[in-house]
Amino acid sequence: MRELAKWLWRFWRLHRSALAVIIIFSTANGAIKAAYPYVLKFIFDGIEAGFKIEDLLHYILMFLGVGISVYLVYMTMQGTRAYMNMRMEFRFRQWIFEYISRLSPSFYHKYTTGDIVTRLTDDITEKLAWFSCSGIFRTLEAVLMVVFGIAAMLTINAKLTLFAIGPLPLLVFIFIKTATILHQRFDTVQKAISHINDVMESCFSGIKVVKAYSREGAQKNVFSDAVDKRKKAEVRAVMTHGIIDSLWGHIWQLGVVIVMLFGGKMVIDGDLTLGGFVAFNSYVLMLIYPMFDIGQFVVAGRRGVVSVNRLRELEKFTPEIEEPSVPLKFESDGMEIEFREVGFSYDGNRFAVKNVSFAAKPGDLVALVGPVGSGKSTVLNMIPRLFDPTEGEITVNGKNLKYLSLEELRRAIGYVPQEPLLFSDTIENNITFHREWVSAQSIKESAEMAQLKSELSQFKDGYHTRVGTRGVNLSGGQKQRVSVARALAGNPKLLLLDDCTASLDALTEQELWRQLRQVMPKATCFLISHRTHTVRNADLILVFDQGQIVERGTHDSLIELNGLYRQLYEKQLLAESVGIA
Repeated sequence: MRELAKWLWRFWRLHRSALAVIIIFSTANGAIKAAYPYVLKFIFDGIEAGFKIEDLLHYILMFLGVGISVYLVYMTMQGTRAYMNMRMEFRFRQWIFEYISRLSPSFYHKYTTGDIVTRLTDDITEKLAWFSCSGIFRTLEAVLMVVFGIAAMLTINAKLTLFAIGPLPLLVFIFIKTATILHQRFDTVQKAISHINDVMESCFSGIKVVKAYSREGAQKNVFSDAVDKRKKAEVRAVMTHGIIDSLWGHIWQLGVVIVMLFGGKMVIDGDLTLGGFVAFNSYVLMLIYPMFDIGQFVVAGRRGVVSVNRLRELEKFTPEIEEPSVPLKFESDGMEIEFREVGFSYDGNRFAVKNVSFAAKPGDLVALVGPVGSGKSTVLNMIPRLFDPTEGEITVNGKNLKYLSLEELRRAIGYVPQEPLLFSDTIENNITFHREWVSAQSIKESAEMAQLKSELSQFKDGYHTRVGTRGVNLSGGQKQRVSVARALAGNPKLLLLDDCTASLDALTEQELWRQLRQVMPKATCFLISHRTHTVRNADLILVFDQGQIVERGTHDSLIELNGLYRQLYEKQLLAESVGIA
């Protein structure tokens, strides 16, 4: 619990005033509620002693005053707790989203989308947000009520107080014995929820494949199996929760029986007044609900610890790519890229690329070709620092890439991945992508260069057409053009195109390259493509095989070399001639 409180403090300290209000009013609420039975004691003792009507009215008014005070204090405390629940939920979600969005791609290889979504939603909303404020401070309120209540009981009769709190050691024993079981039960539930979300995400994102193979029934079975596992995990957790909760509350009710037996005998023997007996019963009954709350805290605490551990687990991953503390001045008028003996390994053992060296001047078109898995995309991804080289260095205009401003570097780059990724928004917003410096004129120009302008006339809302999840409302070629337009809209000095023209027809692609050369003559461009007519016009062709550059040169020189490039070229030419590529 100490680690939990330490972790939560980073968020609590942002709301010190609200926390102070909760703590002060929780203390006041416990103290005032503890005064209730004491006032009853005075009233019953007074009646037994022959109170005058004026004295009785005085204590009744005092009783009403205590009730009004409890109401005002409780409403303030409860309202502040509700506010803090919402603020904590916001803080948790903002923090974790911002944190994981800065992590490197290797993080997303380890955790599935469904698991991440569960940690951002169910773990925070359903488990941690309520527990981090209401769960903890409601328990604080309950503990204070128990402390004030027992203190008041001791002033009435110490011996009877010891009898009344007799069940407490048994409750402590139950807490110690059940903590581990609860933790395991709730951890299993959260993992089952993550699995369900992962199944749903993979099914719905690949719904076209599911339907193409008529596998709806199979997917239903997979989903049903995941739901069944969650149901069983939930049932086990709820049963454990219910048993512990019930034991915690009902064992404390033994105190009521004890007070009735021993307290009644004390009244008969004259060792306790009638008012003291009524007050004792009121205290024990009043403390039943706080004891229930403490029991709930035991359960919610284990559940909260599970959720916090699941979030803290993500903190073990640190961003592999960091902004330099004192970045070098970045000159983006033209970008000369040089690789010097660059190597990279994903796992620290096997190198994906090795001994890669080449240079590209502003305005150059560099094509990367080679078999699947030969390291082309890895080389491309190191330029915007999605990965840093394991060995060697990459320079921009003679300066090591690692020491340049990451923000300025990426601002100067236009990147189009192999698979076009669109967000559930409008075409215009997918092109601008939250870049406030992209003007309306730049949007139109980039759409025209990407050969998207003619397509927009097909849409009723033009640039304001919503593309749907992952661009589901657009064709493959349209999605590709929007992705290209996004890359061009920022007026980049460096273009990275990972087989991005595969969905475009030959004429559209030819026009794209013509306009690109005309509008951005100084932009350095790196291209991965299997199309023969795309790579043959490159200023430099780098041929990769097993992570190394095995050939380099222009199209004509490589054809004359009669090596791997010529084999790949002729194979692709044959595939295109028979219409299978």
